[in-house]
Amino acid sequence: MWKILSSLLVAQSVIIPHGNESSSVISRLQNLKPTLDHIRQISGTAGTSIGVVHHGQIIHKDNLGYRDVAAEIVPDSQTLYGLGSLTKSLTAIGIANMVHEGLLSWDTPVKDVLQDFAHKDPCVAKLTTVVDLLAHRTGLAGDISLTFQGDGKALLPADQLLPTFNQNDRVVPFRSEWVYNSWGYSIAGLIIEKLSGESLGSYLQKHVYNAFAMGNTTTQFSSLHSNNVAEPYATDSNATPVHLPSAMIFENSLFEAAAGAYSTVDDMLNYSTALLEAYKNVHTSDKLQNLFSSHIPVLGPSFRERAYAMGWIRTQLPGALGIMGENFDIIGEAEQLPELGRGSPSMLCLYHQGSTAGYYSNIALFPETQSAIVVLANSISLTDLPDTISQSIAQVLFDFVEPIDFVAFTKKTSAKLISQYEQQAALIATQRRSGTRDLPLESFAGRYWNSLKNFVLEIRVGAKNDALELLFQSYESQLYHLRHLYEHTFEWSLSLDEEAKRGRYHITDADYFLIHFSSHQKLVSGLVWANYSFEKSA
Repeated sequence: MWKILSSLLVAQSVIIPHGNESSSVISRLQNLKPTLDHIRQISGTAGTSIGVVHHGQIIHKDNLGYRDVAAEIVPDSQTLYGLGSLTKSLTAIGIANMVHEGLLSWDTPVKDVLQDFAHKDPCVAKLTTVVDLLAHRTGLAGDISLTFQGDGKALLPADQLLPTFNQNDRVVPFRSEWVYNSWGYSIAGLIIEKLSGESLGSYLQKHVYNAFAMGNTTTQFSSLHSNNVAEPYATDSNATPVHLPSAMIFENSLFEAAAGAYSTVDDMLNYSTALLEAYKNVHTSDKLQNLFSSHIPVLGPSFRERAYAMGWIRTQLPGALGIMGENFDIIGEAEQLPELGRGSPSMLCLYHQGSTAGYYSNIALFPETQSAIVVLANSISLTDLPDTISQSIAQVLFDFVEPIDFVAFTKKTSAKLISQYEQQAALIATQRRSGTRDLPLESFAGRYWNSLKNFVLEIRVGAKNDALELLFQSYESQLYHLRHLYEHTFEWSLSLDEEAKRGRYHITDADYFLIHFSSHQKLVSGLVWANYSFEKSA
């Protein structure tokens, strides 16, 4: 397998194919630029870099906006962006390499490798394999509330991965449904470290980045020597980029294997081209077949294929892409997303999306034409811009007969996100009942611990003695204001602009921001937040 991959590396220069058909494709891509830049501005994205492969050759690169808005510095194909969950396919390649080397099999139970893998559900504990982890089919909740609340701050140390995972609730039966869960990829990272005796960053560097000529890709941010790094941004309700004080650094952190890589368009084009060639030769290795094959349906049965492989969603076009991204979260139903390729012959797309504080990303592979689209952006914007740009390019690249108006789609999605924040604020306002609190603010102050004693919510009375403050893990940088809602329930909801300033992911579920305190005989003893229970320390 790896000899195959090593022989597939492409030249570093852009190769432009000849012929009328190729010239027409390139011309269509160049003419698309004003539309893509319009979409970028509607979404409020600071900058983005784009690369396209067709028939196995790099035919197009482009850059829009700025990697540094204040300095008006334009990005290029060697600008570093956070990949977010595009890291997952790199980690999956690392596991596949270990399978190839005979260090484990796809069916090896995780408990046989990691002694502390002991989930509270016996079925999960005994039967989970690396395929279950990499295909998101453990049935466990993928909530990251205890690991990230904005400002680029990791809230749980890496050594709390397994203890926390072992207590994660199961939301559907084991192997019954696809439930996206970054924790599983983090455990895959532990497996790599355990079996290799190396750090995850070192192993991926030797066996993945080097093998694919990805010289500027790393999960070890401190090792970067480039000044060509895209600054991280979020976007306010006026579609204006808001510079974030810091990106989220995943180096040696809990989610390094799931979301921690930084890379460039050039590196990801090399990666994509080699994967496409490997896919063409997939019959030469059952290891490759496992890596790219369907392992569980995504969002239940669908008329055409929509399933998860390992680090890739397989979708048979015509169909909806972007299932795991912000656009889907805003729209809410796969059936309401654009049907890409409608009216055109069926074709397979393997894609994945990524997001982290200040960055969105997307890769789409089309094996039948040896095509790939890479889009990296440096904003948590009003829509998932890389997803929209990737689909816009795909319909031009393949000249789909029923093109979608992605400008209109971006306007619609951006407006809907803004309205969801307004609706959240209105819903909370309807619940507010003054005069129903029967305890002084001081009664609620204290430190509240989860059952593992590895996460604390500190509640304290503010400096003016008229409100409460909430601090995640007692960090001053993680301070939010608590407002009384009714009886012993308080809320800390944020507007879109407030979330942008904190570099947070978009959350418009009003219940998420409610904290319900429990009391007995006028003594506050605990609280419930986001389905987690916390007990007040003495």
